[in-house]
Amino acid sequence: MKKNIGCMDRTLRFIAALALFSLYFIFDSDLRYLAFIGFVPLITAMLSICPAYCIIGVNTCTSGESKSSEKNSDDSCCGGCGSVDKSED
Repeated sequence: MKKNIGCMDRTLRFIAALALFSLYFIFDSDLRYLAFIGFVPLITAMLSICPAYCIIGVNTCTSGESKSSEKNSDDSCCGGCGSVDKSED
């Protein structure tokens, strides 16, 4: 899979992960284990890959965010899933 998460999206995912992890310390009941859902945005932010974005064809990268975009042969801005068509711009 190729990167499809931009800088702002990554930042928001890290913040969401921290907010979800904080639930572990806020709740005293079994609800505290919902905090482990925070691993989803954390891992996707760390890898800059969102499988759901690939499925629906979303790519939040900008053309200057990925150094590997010059190496990729497809037309997506940062190597997304190849589903972004820049010819419509």
